[in-house]
Amino acid sequence: PLAFGAVTPRSIAFLEITSGILLLVWLAKVLSQRIQLLRKRPIKQGKYRIHLVTTPFVGAIGLFFALLLLQLVPLPGPLLKIVSPAMYRVYAEGAVTLGSSVPGLLPLSVCTQATEGELYKFLAYAAVFFLIVNTMRTPQQVNRLVYIMIAVGLFESLYGLIQFVSGRHQIYSLRTSGWVHGTFMNKNHFAGYMEMVALITFGLLFTRFEAYRSSSRQNSDHVPEEKYAKAFFLLSILFIMIAALLLSGSRGGMISFLLGMLCFVLLVHTRRLLRRWIVIVLIFLPIAVGIMVVTNLDLLGTRLRSLEQLESDQSFRIRWELWKSAGQIFQDFPVTGSGFGTFSHLSRRYKTF
Repeated sequence: PLAFGAVTPRSIAFLEITSGILLLVWLAKVLSQRIQLLRKRPIKQGKYRIHLVTTPFVGAIGLFFALLLLQLVPLPGPLLKIVSPAMYRVYAEGAVTLGSSVPGLLPLSVCTQATEGELYKFLAYAAVFFLIVNTMRTPQQVNRLVYIMIAVGLFESLYGLIQFVSGRHQIYSLRTSGWVHGTFMNKNHFAGYMEMVALITFGLLFTRFEAYRSSSRQNSDHVPEEKYAKAFFLLSILFIMIAALLLSGSRGGMISFLLGMLCFVLLVHTRRLLRRWIVIVLIFLPIAVGIMVVTNLDLLGTRLRSLEQLESDQSFRIRWELWKSAGQIFQDFPVTGSGFGTFSHLSRRYKTF
């Protein structure tokens, strides 16, 4: 994540351009391989080895991409009236307001500019997914990618905690809230990122236990000191991440993390070599959460007590109204939608406050 959680136009453009360049590099390797095969030259194994993605996600990605294109293609008015009656009513009301007639061709998206922007981001995400699946083929490559994710998560946690301890709650010269948020402007975005990275770190910790357990069966002279040293190091990183997550003050992030840990424990229980290590989660997690709550009782207590009085919580009331508005939008546009990225444009029509 870049500054402000990579939600600025420049950060998004950087993502799109970089993923496009990497995809072109990958395609150049594929072309080079095909040329060598035609010339019957030996291919260097590993360097030009290309695997086309064959996961079931490809079908879902393709269908979603087709839906995005369908939302942007102008349709004849009578056909749009059949496919999406609610969208046709929006255009008809707009024509009455402007004192003009309904155009002959109308898109399914209520704001094509927003949908086009989301389409470009979707293509960047798909390119990243495609490249990772086709290039991260060995355990060493996968581990390298996981370590990079954890390193970024650790940096975000430390950056946010330094802000919190020093009292300088700002990104560069811009003042922000008093909660931990790293380089993100929104503490909820930060918490959502941290709960995913923390679960990845737990996964790495437990796969190390499984790997050492398997190797110790084959090698009786295996010394476990290295295993425990790495486990202690990963637990220290997890403590920092959990501390940053709790001190972000995001109630949704806390709930999501606890639900994620529940699913994680259930998955670990299905692995016979890992069941005995569940006790680490049952001991470490309550201790880490307890230390943060005790040392920041006033701050976190005020935030968590608001869950007991949701009816009087202004933030919850606003979100509840937005959820109801979103439900009404879904009822009006159940099949083709109102256009990807158009919620902020269309929600004003449905707001009840």
